Amino acid sequence: MQRILNAVRSGRAPALVAASWAAAIVLVLSTGPGFAIEGPAFDGKAHHGPGAHALTNVRIVQAPGRVVDNGTLVMRDGVIVAVGADVEAPSDAKVWDLEGATLYPGLIESFATFEVPEPEAGDEPAAGLHPNPLVRPERQAAAHANNDGLAKKLRSAGFTAAVLVPKQGMFRGQSVAVATGDGGVGPNLLRDRVAQNVRFRTLGFGAGYPTSIMGAMALLRQVTSDARWHAAAHAAHEADPSQSRPVFNASLAALGPATRREQRVVFEARDVDRVLQIADLASELEFDALVVGNGDEYQRLDEVAATGLTFLLPVKFPGAPNVPEDDDLSVGLGTLRHWKQAPENPLRLQEAGVSFVFTSHELNDPKKIHEHLATAIERGFDADAALAALTTGPAELFGLDETLGTLDAGKAAHVVVTEGDLFAEKTKIRDVWVDGKRFALKDVQPPSVEPLGTWEVVIKAGGGFEMPATVVLTGSIDDLGGSVDSAQGTLPIASAEVSGDTVYVEVDMAPSGTPGMLTFEMKIDGENTQGSGTSPMGEFTFTGSRISKPEADPEVIQ
Repeated sequence: MQRILNAVRSGRAPALVAASWAAAIVLVLSTGPGFAIEGPAFDGKAHHGPGAHALTNVRIVQAPGRVVDNGTLVMRDGVIVAVGADVEAPSDAKVWDLEGATLYPGLIESFATFEVPEPEAGDEPAAGLHPNPLVRPERQAAAHANNDGLAKKLRSAGFTAAVLVPKQGMFRGQSVAVATGDGGVGPNLLRDRVAQNVRFRTLGFGAGYPTSIMGAMALLRQVTSDARWHAAAHAAHEADPSQSRPVFNASLAALGPATRREQRVVFEARDVDRVLQIADLASELEFDALVVGNGDEYQRLDEVAATGLTFLLPVKFPGAPNVPEDDDLSVGLGTLRHWKQAPENPLRLQEAGVSFVFTSHELNDPKKIHEHLATAIERGFDADAALAALTTGPAELFGLDETLGTLDAGKAAHVVVTEGDLFAEKTKIRDVWVDGKRFALKDVQPPSVEPLGTWEVVIKAGGGFEMPATVVLTGSIDDLGGSVDSAQGTLPIASAEVSGDTVYVEVDMAPSGTPGMLTFEMKIDGENTQGSGTSPMGEFTFTGSRISKPEADPEVIQ
């Protein structure tokens, strides 16, 4: 690496230096002033983004019902260190003047499902697991949740933390709470093994047991009973080793804490009738249960309230029914009633004393939760209660309230920056900060430039260091691809999007040996470009120009 720096300083470095471009950026960023890493590689402490930031001249909603009309929030090393009307920006902080904007605590997604890898067809169950493929309580979401795409999708809606849940199966496995920064679970883990997760699923006829909901409920009872026996048998053997050693089963052992109420069980319900069935089963089996609702709880409100359960409540309201002009009786009265009354479900539950937090579960785009909540607020639901159900509520429910949920000194720097009220129908989220790292959320505009071609740029970081690099953009404006090249290989561009005169690029740095994403914004002016970006080690700027364009396809020449 020293040879590379010497070559750059002397001007003898080629456009593509003899090391990974992304690795070189990490080196430059980590050696300039303000980016130095002191001490051993690991000193037992978490290391967040570099330096201090001060968000000034801004309205701050510290918590539901607690607002600073104009103040400053200071974060350092991923933690909020000061917030209030009289706070001054430290001399070493990067100052962000956010006049006209509002800060909110980072939102917490309570139930985000994702696909986990399935065994290859024909594979036998591993030794020590339950023979039924629907029974996988030993599955840990943390082992499969390295999904920067999901994190980005959640960030776009203002979620800075999320509880991630395996999607497949009946006994789905154990969820994990993570921050939505890039780099996967490793640097973002908040709490492992949050809860067991169950949804009543069946197998097709001939594919195995169960084939009906009645059978699925019987399977739940049987597996729970087996887990209790498994724990008792192993405890008896431990007390008296002269007994025959019972066979160990990882699936039953993983369910043990839930049978002892040491771990919650989250049940997903498809409708209010299933909610009431789940309530009876959870009481019978003595589970500490939470329920993912379905938005129709108001239809049997008194019975739902009597369960005493806490709900993870989806905010998904039906659109207006499609009523044919020549047959206005084709839509049932129940459908019309639900369309009219569903937006009042949160208010009705609140008035009945039901405890709940919100989730964007079942929304194709998590950002839609804001417009749905705007509708609920129009129907009388309190805006502060809506904020609490996305911040302080889930933080307390999942044991994250010491670090998340409010904008107070000592809490993790999870901040949402908006233009206007968070729950306005046309909410615009400008930035999201996760553990003190800023993620700018772009407002996509129609393309006004043609970015394709090969661009030579010079990357600049602290201390006067400069590093040449080449960015190749290929494909079309609607489907951009390309690479960042080096003499030792290629880092493919994970995503690229044109908005106005700017290209937003993301590169997965894992192939270079550094986990995380490299992101940068290329502002294009004719054949020239300039911009800025971030890597796992810090921020940088660059300037450059296009040295070649793609050759025209002779088949499309007129």
